[in-house]
Parts: sequence; C-alpha cells; structure tokens
Amino acid sequence: MDKIKIALPSKGRLRRDMETLFKAKHISFANLSNDRDYIGSIEGHDNILIYFLSAKEITNRLEEGSIHLGLTGDDLVQEKVENFENKVSKLIKLDFGKANLVVAVPNFWIDVYSMADLEEICNLHRLKTTRRLRVATKYTNLT
Repeated sequence: MDKIKIALPSKGRLRRDMETLFKAKHISFANLSNDRDYIGSIEGHDNILIYFLSAKEITNRLEEGSIHLGLTGDDLVQEKVENFENKVSKLIKLDFGKANLVVAVPNFWIDVYSMADLEEICNLHRLKTTRRLRVATKYTNLT
C-alpha cells in the first residue's frame, strides 16, 4: 500500500505554528534528528510520509499531484496554481500564518498620506507621462 504523502512547512513562522498545533493534538514526528531533515513520519503511523518543504514548493507539489495533503498559505495557492478551484480542495482554514498587506510609498513622497492622495498622484502621473504608475508586488496574479 502506498504511503499518504503530507507536506508541511520546513521553516519560519508557519513551521513554528504548525508544530504548536500538532503538539496540542499530541501528534509527534519521528525520524527527525535535526531541523535539516526534510523527510519524516508521524509516530505510530507507518503509512504516512512527511515532507518538509517551503510553502511555495508545497503549492507546486499540490498542483502537480505528487502529495496528498499540504499545509501552505491560501495566498500562494491562489497566486501560483492556475485554476486552483479545480485542482486544490481547501479542507480547513487554520488560525495562523496571517500576513499584513501594506501599501507603501517612498519617504520623499511627502504629500501622500492616504489612498486618495496616492490615487491623485497616479492620475497626475498618467496625465503627464501617458503611462500608469508602476506597482511592485510578489503576487502579480492576485494584485
């Protein structure tokens, strides 16, 4: 019988929050001698194989179907998986891994204090240059 393949975050806040969640449920990992191990198992469950991967890699593996279950960010799933609604089923929403979304401008934009100010600057820029103001983002599809 094939093992159930689960991917969990390998580092950072998501890993710490995931470990706290598993400890609260009395679930412990086996075959992990240090933080550099990327494959493990759950004690008492020989039919489960755990992969410790980056959140982005978990998303990739979900899309290609090489894992059965993964704990990763909803933003990454929506950003990286084309037609995610048809490829990935979201089972539960966990209460951790929150991110802050910010709009930032350079300090020398001394007259921008609100989104209305930014909108005005964007409109003036477009009138003056016939180009839109450039926005930098890691999430080009969600933006």
